[in-house]
Amino acid sequence: MTESAPARAGVVYLAGWGPGDPLLTTLRTRGLVAAADFLVLPPDLHASVLPLMREGAASMGDQEGDLLDRVADSAARGLVVVYLTHGDPMVDGHGADALKALRSQGVTVEVVPGLPLSVALATEVQTSLHCRPLHGRRVLVTRPPHQAAEMVAWLEEAGAEAILCPTVRIEPMADMEEIDRAMDELGRQTWVIFTSVNGVDCFFQRLRERGLDLRAFASARVAAIGSATAGRLARHGLRIDLVPEQFDAEGLLEKLAGEDLTGSRILIPRAETARDILPRTLRRQGAVVQVLVVYRAVASSGLPANLCKELSAGRIHAVTFTSSSTVSRFKTLLEPASAPQLLRDGGVAVACIGPVTGKTARDLGFNVTIEAVRFTVPDLVAALARHFAGAS
Repeated sequence: MTESAPARAGVVYLAGWGPGDPLLTTLRTRGLVAAADFLVLPPDLHASVLPLMREGAASMGDQEGDLLDRVADSAARGLVVVYLTHGDPMVDGHGADALKALRSQGVTVEVVPGLPLSVALATEVQTSLHCRPLHGRRVLVTRPPHQAAEMVAWLEEAGAEAILCPTVRIEPMADMEEIDRAMDELGRQTWVIFTSVNGVDCFFQRLRERGLDLRAFASARVAAIGSATAGRLARHGLRIDLVPEQFDAEGLLEKLAGEDLTGSRILIPRAETARDILPRTLRRQGAVVQVLVVYRAVASSGLPANLCKELSAGRIHAVTFTSSSTVSRFKTLLEPASAPQLLRDGGVAVACIGPVTGKTARDLGFNVTIEAVRFTVPDLVAALARHFAGAS
């Protein structure tokens, strides 16, 4: 549908407002708001949306009681209904839940994308980093080689010197027999849950090698943990039914807590080593869960020469970790007994992409000083900038 297409009576438009600034809201969404007879919106958006609403339009908050019943009733009465969410409705808001509930009542729903909060965050970070707050700082990047470029670019944009120190490399599994069987039965799954970009890449690589395409998913619903994972799935053309606001297993489990999963078949393509909380909890809810190992993180051959000397002398200012495996491999490669003390002695800041990686680092003896809020690379670099801005 084009931006100029008229709003249709009796349709619920599930529309993304973007990050909050009306200037970053799509013309299509702004036009729908202006045409709406009835709007649902988060209370904090009311001041921004009110000037666009036509006279006589009704509205309600997205947390009020019998919300979906009122939305469905308004559509049934032939009103133009707009259900606004922050960011993009399928990535940032409760769009997947609302979409499912309304369609189950026979309501026609059209999804209108908005600028995802993660993209807006990246733009905000890029703008703030033009002042180069990390100028003169040397930051160790421990990501796998094929994923390091993004972080290096953000760090250099902020003025830092990025030092590549990949502690792991990603390898698809050598034995594909179990993966092939799972792909043959993909259409029988109730849910397929992707937990990382690496999982998406390795899964779709094998899917293509076998001559299969998106039709193999049939009616299976798809969930993604994290905006990066969701973005990679979208690049493959896959429709995503659920992305939790909190980018970890706990966030996904919270979203699925109200569903009756008894007898549901759930496939989780993931790494060889990963936390057990997701499959364990889903099984307790009655689901039949298959954990499908599609890749493994293999230790790199070694660290850069003189790294220990550079760390202990304080010539490296921060070490970044983006997964539990990067932490554990780093400690293994860097004299396990002395690695945490080495970083402390050198005054090296330990920066982790989120609480799961942070917990691993703490459990291994590292003093975590920086932790990203939204578990993304741009947010991690922004957290680094804030830390060193406060230290200067």
